Amino acid sequence: MAQSFTERQFTSLLKPDISISTWVPTYTNLVIGNGTVVAVYQEVGEVAWLYFSFEFGSTSSISGEPIITLPVMGDFPPSELSHRAAIIGSATFRDNASVTYTGITTAFSQTEMVPRYQQVAGTNIRLTGLTATTPHVWAVTDRIIISGSYRVAQ
Repeated sequence: MAQSFTERQFTSLLKPDISISTWVPTYTNLVIGNGTVVAVYQEVGEVAWLYFSFEFGSTSSISGEPIITLPVMGDFPPSELSHRAAIIGSATFRDNASVTYTGITTAFSQTEMVPRYQQVAGTNIRLTGLTATTPHVWAVTDRIIISGSYRVAQ
């Protein structure tokens, strides 16, 4: 099962002698409005470690599967991109009603990622895109949390 970290847990795992940077993502199908975003990363050699958290505000919304830019360009095999098989890390979706859904974040392109939730389909578990109503109806203080790593383009 995927595990998401808090920002503090994430930063405690990073190398102390390498600076932690912030980035300002751009979004497709996601309106931040008056929501709160934390986006930090660290590059260690050829690997970027990232933590992204978005807490919904009263003017935040999702209109389809959210696509979020990465802090630095990745190096994902084209065959994995075409099948959304290039896994970056975990995704957690917290409903303010105390329900938490888990998922996986995959590369959408060399510069973008997309979080998807795990849904039971018969005897299988599949990754499913977020919408305005899935995995729940999004409201104030709901959160999307992503943590992971990927190989940086050289």
